[in-house]
Amino acid sequence: MPVGLDFFKDYIGVSGSSDDVQLQQFLDAAWATFTNEIGRDLDQRTYPAASDYARGDSGYYSGSGSRAIFLKNRPVIADGLTVYLDNSGRFGQNPDGAFASATLLTYGTDYVLRLDGCLPGTTTPCSYSGMLERVGTVWPMRSQYTPGQLLLQPIEGLGNIKVSYIAGFPTLPMDVRSAVCQLAAYIRRSADKGVPVNSESLGGYSYSVGQQSASGAIPELGGVRSTMLRYKGVHI
Repeated sequence: MPVGLDFFKDYIGVSGSSDDVQLQQFLDAAWATFTNEIGRDLDQRTYPAASDYARGDSGYYSGSGSRAIFLKNRPVIADGLTVYLDNSGRFGQNPDGAFASATLLTYGTDYVLRLDGCLPGTTTPCSYSGMLERVGTVWPMRSQYTPGQLLLQPIEGLGNIKVSYIAGFPTLPMDVRSAVCQLAAYIRRSADKGVPVNSESLGGYSYSVGQQSASGAIPELGGVRSTMLRYKGVHI
């Protein structure tokens, strides 16, 4: 779990370990919600790989006749990056074989990674856009006959690009950790009643719930959504 339980407990001012199991569940739920919403992983790992909560990356892409393809997870570093181009690759499912060693492209000669920043707190160049750009040509499409057309028509490549790469943050940025903790804290307060509780009383038990805006939004979660949107786009 990229956001540690101790960090979350410090964030909400909880000491002791009696509620650790439940707090960890709230934290896991918040992290799952955050990564599902932005649609990608943020903690650093090597792809192709599954994800804990987001989609992960199978490592297969299809050429579209453009100079660039964009990797699913970011930021990407150049170390460990390998790219194969096999126009009969079929997502690695060609029974006659796919992505043989001869289809391996050369970094800097056949393609480049668009380096546009550094990993936070380091001098390690990385690509926040995740853009792989072909040198002197494009990522090829394929052709097929279309009913009503006399000539072959270009269509998207059929899993003709295979990529392995390292992406994500070695240490999650503070705004992400803070947003996940804020969301987990909200889930914690909402757990019993389904909404956050402002106050409770004992005599003739009663409670009051947190207020929402006229649009139904939870005001305190505005910062969480803002952070989600920042990491959801191509550039962060």
